[in-house]
Amino acid sequence: MALYQDLTKPAAKGPGGRPACVLLDQVTVYTRLVASNKLVYRCLGAPMGCTKNYPVNRDKDRVLKHASTCQYLPQELRQAVNSSQAQQAPSVLVEKLAANPSAVASSRRDGRIEVFLGPQKPSGTPASQPTPGDASQPSVQEIAKKEGKKQLRVKLDSAIVNLICVGGIPPRVADLDEWKTAWTTANSAYQPASRSTIEDVHIPSEASAVDEKQLDFLRTQSNLTISFDGGTLKSTQANTTIHVITEDRRVFFFDGIDSTGFSHTGDYYYECLVNVCAHPQRSDCRCHSLSQL
Repeated sequence: MALYQDLTKPAAKGPGGRPACVLLDQVTVYTRLVASNKLVYRCLGAPMGCTKNYPVNRDKDRVLKHASTCQYLPQELRQAVNSSQAQQAPSVLVEKLAANPSAVASSRRDGRIEVFLGPQKPSGTPASQPTPGDASQPSVQEIAKKEGKKQLRVKLDSAIVNLICVGGIPPRVADLDEWKTAWTTANSAYQPASRSTIEDVHIPSEASAVDEKQLDFLRTQSNLTISFDGGTLKSTQANTTIHVITEDRRVFFFDGIDSTGFSHTGDYYYECLVNVCAHPQRSDCRCHSLSQL
């Protein structure tokens, strides 16, 4: 921790701005880089070995993307981040709209879509009653058209994420003019998400949603087997993949851990096992290591 000098986060100036994100402050710490005297936010896992830090105007999506997989963060905090991200997964938003057609699809300034169930929160100032011929008041048709565009975007965002992930398509295609032209030609009301939104928001949140559904299923199962397989990438980075196998031999990829610098001993796998078993919240698990067979 000699690299950092932790500081107290400055108070917000004025009543405006976005609502504070509690998770954002839980996974980062306001600090100063000792070497350069630069103010940044560091990952909470820095004392354990994480080297990730962010500029003062930290981007929420990128911070939570890292926090959801940072092995130096407490397991409970990673679970909280994943649960939060899962609620904004494109497929989950589609499910919310399907379950509640009256749900409101709201656009954010960064281009993302959020779905709220039930009536929108009324503003503090009562709306003035429209008068005949008042051009400032949108018509019912205009409102319906606007909401239709938002719901279309929710559905197409989900379809594109599925296409990219299942087809193994690199997300960089989203920044090609040809990609954008193809979608806007098919439907001019739809503006496809950028590469950064797909990489930092859509795919991580979709992965979190899959994890949540997988965990919900595994919690209903008994006699689970957990396997560990150690390997090395081309860059000599060591990794350990963890799979959970059900009694009827269904295999679920559970996690991939950067195990560079660690000896793949029984004690190491025991620590991994404790973290894995904390997820399904079951004690009837068996464990074996493929790297030691």
